[in-house]
Amino acid sequence: MITVLRSEVYRLIDTVAALSGEIFYQQAPDGTALPYCVFLQTAGNVFEDTADEFGESYVQISVFSSTAAQAESIAQSVHDVFFKSAADFSVTGYNVNLCSVEGRRSLVFDDVYQEIIEIRISLKKE
Repeated sequence: MITVLRSEVYRLIDTVAALSGEIFYQQAPDGTALPYCVFLQTAGNVFEDTADEFGESYVQISVFSSTAAQAESIAQSVHDVFFKSAADFSVTGYNVNLCSVEGRRSLVFDDVYQEIIEIRISLKKE
């Protein structure tokens, strides 16, 4: 994931007041206190340095919590931030052509509840 996109995704997640825990890129350290959030790029084009540079990134945002209700609530807030963020989404050096929520699912493992939000972001170099 390009650095400027990673920074903007982090910034938007960080606006979620309900997320009292930390935000991590790719992986949280073992023993991290709940709730917390992890995001990473799951697929996307490689951005090349050309005049018509264009690409799409698929970003997975996972919320981890000790209760299903809290995980769902935080994930809904994250979903809302990205769903409503098209006008506020700003990636330095790029025009944001699309920011859409593509899917959502729930998992539970050893009493840790996980809500996963999948987002597609299309960028074009300015």
